[in-house]
Amino acid sequence: MALEHTRARHRLPCTRDIEELLDELDTGVPSSHTRDCPHCTTALRGIQALHDATRTLLADPEEPPVGLLDRIMTAVRAEARRGEVVALPTELGNAEISTRAVASLLRFAADAVPGVRARHCGIVSTDRVGTVRVEMSVSLRYGSAMEALVAEVRTRVMAVMSANIGLRAGVVDIDVVDLWHR
Repeated sequence: MALEHTRARHRLPCTRDIEELLDELDTGVPSSHTRDCPHCTTALRGIQALHDATRTLLADPEEPPVGLLDRIMTAVRAEARRGEVVALPTELGNAEISTRAVASLLRFAADAVPGVRARHCGIVSTDRVGTVRVEMSVSLRYGSAMEALVAEVRTRVMAVMSANIGLRAGVVDIDVVDLWHR
């Protein structure tokens, strides 16, 4: 049985294939078209930037911390389980939503605040259907205005809860547990 060539062709507006440019880059001898064509020269600059970034990453002598893979896999396994649920009021009656799903969305909302990295997010059911307590820990960029960032995270979390999930956050506790530099 013959195998079919299924690799997609990536054509530039000048009708040249990216693969042709890669071949020229490997040989180090660009054609006259490549030297004069704005599409080819732009594509080559992008490819060269990617090559440079790859070389920089490969040359980085930094080793990952001991146990990093184990910590990542533990988090992945934990996320794979559905876990607890909270009641989600709908027009047709109550449904349920995983607290892990809610926490994931809220961490994403916190991460969207410049200078903030979400660490942990816990969702706790309350006595009122449709209302939960949010317990979140965050890391902030060193030198940032802590109170303003925490207030922004709290505002975004409450907005995402009502607009995207349909729940109300009765309490949003935010703990700053770490600072980072850069």
